[in-house]
Amino acid sequence: MLAVLLQHLNEEGRREAGNLAEATSAAAEYGHRAAALGASLSETVEALVRFREALIGELAVIARRRRLDTREATALLVEAESAVNQLLMALMNGHAGRA
Repeated sequence: MLAVLLQHLNEEGRREAGNLAEATSAAAEYGHRAAALGASLSETVEALVRFREALIGELAVIARRRRLDTREATALLVEAESAVNQLLMALMNGHAGRA
């Protein structure tokens, strides 16, 4: 999921909607599996919070490698936050069996 989302965010031109859809599907499946294994919703969301921490670290690497200015780096972070919100909703829906 992290690799697919990073690939989506690392595209310098047009963003690939397929990558985000793939990551969203993976999040829903993760939520479904976590529920099947007896994990609570808060435990499942906690895993996504750890995922988000790793994502932000990788985005910092991307920003440095691409030598993004403040405006560009901020736009990347805003886009990442939006994507993570989509993953969170998919994760919770998967956990609830609505994916």
